[in-house]
Formats: sequence, structure tokens, C-alpha cells
Amino acid sequence: MEWNGMEWNGMEWNGMEWNGMEWNGMEWNGMEWNGMEWNGMEWNGMEWNGMEWNGMEWNGMEWNGMEWNGMEWNGMEWNGMEWNGMEWNGMEWNGMEWNGMEWNGMEWNGMEWNGNLQSS
Repeated sequence: MEWNGMEWNGMEWNGMEWNGMEWNGMEWNGMEWNGMEWNGMEWNGMEWNGMEWNGMEWNGMEWNGMEWNGMEWNGMEWNGMEWNGMEWNGMEWNGMEWNGMEWNGMEWNGMEWNGNLQSS
């Protein structure tokens, strides 16, 4: 598995694709985050399933603010997972730590990835 390249079991990290989900692009399982489309719903535009977001109210939830059902998007926290930070369910993406495994460093579960792979 190449890491400087950076492919991990067919998932590219420099690209950055993870199991078909691009992070740099940023597409996540067919939902673009940079674009920003989420499952066919545009976030930059910002239309969400035919409901305008630039306006920006969504069913009494303010988007300019931008809070969505207690999940802030400008902040950007989503159900306790920060996207600007970028932490995802306790896994930092900007840092980049993934569930205690550093990606920027790059250590993966105690195996160094920057120059070398250390087998456990």
C-alpha cells in the first residue's frame, strides 16, 4: 500500500479518495462537499431538494446563521462532528487524525507512513 503516493488498499489519500469517497474534491460517497452538493442537494447554490438555502431558512431552521436542527454549518459542526475543523465523529480530517491514527504525521495505528511502513 503506497502512502507517499498515497494509496491505501485502493483508497487514495493524496487524491484524496477513501473507498470511493473523495476528500480533497470533496466528495463523500457521491456527495460533494466542496462543490457543495450533498446527495443531489446543492449547498453552495444553495438549494436543498428544491428548498432555497441562500435565503436561508429551512423549515424554521436558519442556514445563514447557520444552524440546522442544532447542527451548525457555518461553524461547521454537524451532529457533533466538525467539518471546518475538520473533525468527523472524533476523527480529525484537517489535522489529520483518523480515530487516533494520524494521517498528516503520518502514523497509522503505530505504523509510520511518511517515509516508511513499519510492520506490526
